[in-house]
Amino acid sequence: MTRTQSMAATDVAQRAGAARAHLQIAEESFLLATVSAGPSADAQASAANSVLAAIAASDAICGKTLGMRPAGQDHNSATRLLGTSSLL
Repeated sequence: MTRTQSMAATDVAQRAGAARAHLQIAEESFLLATVSAGPSADAQASAANSVLAAIAASDAICGKTLGMRPAGQDHNSATRLLGTSSLL
């Protein structure tokens, strides 16, 4: 069973804003990483913020369409919940 947390419109807006912010940081870090040879802290920051952007976007989508978001550590359950969203 998927653990969930209910979301109000203000929660959805906050998670969508967080998704946009993480994506912006990921894009900026990626641009910095492209000028570095080999692995870099900028590449790691880009990857980490990309993951955080995806999680926040998933929360916002689920909150908007289902009124709830995944709240547990089970990524497969979170993926299944996102798959039930009418936006996908």
